[in-house]
Formats: sequence, structure tokens, C-alpha cells
Amino acid sequence: MGKLVLIIVTLASFVGAYVSMSSRKNVVDAEENVAAENFEALARSAALAGHNHAVQNLADDLLKATPAFDAGTISGSFDGSEYRCTTSLIGLSRTRVECAGWARSNDTDSVLFNIHSEYEMAEITSGIAESAPDFLNYAVLSEDNLAMNGNITGDICEICVDGTEAMTLNADMHTNGNLHVTGNSASVRGFGTYGTYGSSNPTKALDNTFQPYYNPSGANSTHRAETINIPALNVPVMALAMEPDSVTNGDAVLSSDIDFGGTREDPYIWHIKGDLTASGNAQVEGYVMFLVDDDVTFSGTVDAGEFDGYEGGDESSVAFYVGDDVFFSGTVEVWGQIFAGDALSFQGTPDVYGSITANSVSFGGTVSIFYRPASPGLTTYWNSETNTRLRRLAYSEF
Repeated sequence: MGKLVLIIVTLASFVGAYVSMSSRKNVVDAEENVAAENFEALARSAALAGHNHAVQNLADDLLKATPAFDAGTISGSFDGSEYRCTTSLIGLSRTRVECAGWARSNDTDSVLFNIHSEYEMAEITSGIAESAPDFLNYAVLSEDNLAMNGNITGDICEICVDGTEAMTLNADMHTNGNLHVTGNSASVRGFGTYGTYGSSNPTKALDNTFQPYYNPSGANSTHRAETINIPALNVPVMALAMEPDSVTNGDAVLSSDIDFGGTREDPYIWHIKGDLTASGNAQVEGYVMFLVDDDVTFSGTVDAGEFDGYEGGDESSVAFYVGDDVFFSGTVEVWGQIFAGDALSFQGTPDVYGSITANSVSFGGTVSIFYRPASPGLTTYWNSETNTRLRRLAYSEF
């Protein structure tokens, strides 16, 4: 019995010693793992610091308009660890950044961490501009001579401002050529400006026709002004850049109610590779842009821009960009901004709620134009804010 007890005690001692040794080993292993993780974290932090430094240098070169990033090496330390980064060119505008960070675990050993990335200079478009381009900020803008022959009539005003901004926003007219007014029946609630010469018959009709809502400086209601640059309108090229939602290979007709959807930030775009005719009772809902290669004819009632849920303020929500001519005939009511690459002519009794830009404008019949500013959401082709920035193409850590 005594021998059995002695054997049990001896075995227990061996087991206790083994457990104790195993526990100490586990503690040591755990401490070594924690130490290794800590050193790796330090090495990564150093590599990140170096990488950020190298990328900032690239951005600084970009601001200095450096044509291509220079290859080079930088080194330094961060939180007791060290880094070294090398930049190298890939082609004309692409750069590789290779960074290594290391933390020393003792006098001879170190933990290494790498970060590799690639960047390029890129043209980046940033959102919608605050306002439409200058050439779309007029009730009527014409490249050629503009004649008002007394056939622009109405109860209050013939070219005025629609909406709540009427007392602070003018319905201005401008021609890059000559401005001429015949008779005293036309009325424009804005300035009348011209690039070359202004005249009227009778003499006072020119100044009497133009009566701005807002004129705090007391400027002459008609005067010579700088030429407004009206860009050439190439609708097929514009369509390629705009990526239309719908394309019609030929003529198209608007004659019923259509809800296109679309938003100010992402309008619906319809490219028509022919003529567009709006006849009958066409009601257009949504934020929509019509790109028409050839002509547009409005011969019915076209109601666009006054749909439920529209929150764009007193600005157009529909745009017509027309490669050739725009014709108005009959009793027509159009809501939208219109840009005609060639001629725009009025007949009948049309009402336009928006703005008009054309190579030439001809007033016939009885015309009323209620100016609404063009929406910047429909003019990003001309005035999107584009900047050159760094764009990251690849990134890896190991």
C-alpha cells in the first residue's frame, strides 16, 4: 500500500511539472505571437505613413502642372519604425508607388510590411454646376440680327419672367448683331442688348420696349454689350458624349402623355436621328433632354415641366437641343429651354415658358415668352466642373 501511494505521488508530480511547463510554454508562445503582431502593426503603420507621403508628393506635382510624375525615392520614420518608398513611371501619366515599412524586433531581426499601388492623372467631372452657361441665360439670344416688328403682344407683358423670381430676375434679350424695334406694342421685362447697333421706329420705341424688373444701378435698358459666345451645336457628337437612354433612328412624334422619369442629377436623354414633331395634346413629364439631329415642329399644345413632384424651383426641367430649325405654328404652349443650331421661327399664337437660343430668331404671329432659367442639370455638356485629379487604379498590402 505504501508503495502504491508513493507511485501515485510521483506520477502526480510528473504530471504537475508537465502541466506547468506546458502552461509556461503557452504563455511564452502567446507573448511571442502578440509581439509579432505588434511589430507587424508598427511596420504597417510605417508603410502607410510613407505611402501617404509619396502620394501627397504626387498630388503636389499635379498642382504644379507637372506634365508627368518624376520617379524617385523617399525614406523616413514613423513611431519608431522606418519606411522607404519608390515611385516609378508607367507610360506618360501612370505611376507605381512601392512602399516598405519595417519594425525591428531585436538588434538583428525586423518585421517587414509592403504596400504597392498605382495612380494616374484623370479628368474627373464633379457634379452639377451652380448655373447654366452664359449663352443659355437669356429669354431670347440670337447670333444674327434680331427684329421685333410689333407682333409680340399680350395683356401684361410679352417677354417676361415666370414664377416667384419675377421681381429680381430679368427676361433679358441679346443679339450679337443688330437689334431693331418697329412700333410701340412690344414689351420686354428685361434688358435689350446688342453686339453692334440698336435702332427703332419711332426713335423712343427701343428704350420704351425694354423695362427690366431689376435695375438697381439705373443702367440704360438698351445698350451695346460684349458678344455672347454661342457654341456650334453638333447633336450627334453631343449624343455620343451624353450616353442617351433611348435612340430613335429616324423621325419621332409626341402626341400623348409620356412620363420619362429622370431627375435633375440624372435626366432622361432621348436622341432622335431625324425630325421631332409635337402635335395634338402632348404632355411631357419628368426631367428630360431631347437631342434632335434635324428639325423640331411644335404644332399642338406641348406641356412639359409642370408635373407633380417637380422640385427644381423656377427653372426648366425639359430641354430641346435641335441641330437645325425649330418651327412654332398654331396655338402652341411649350415649357422648356430650347437651343436651335440654325433658325427658330414663330407663327400663330405660341407661348413659351423657358428660354430660347438660336442662330436666328424670327417673330411672326402673336408671341408670348415667359422666361424661366435653364436648368444646370440639363446643361452639363457645356459647363460641368472638370478637374485633373489623382485616381487610384490598384492597391495591395502584403
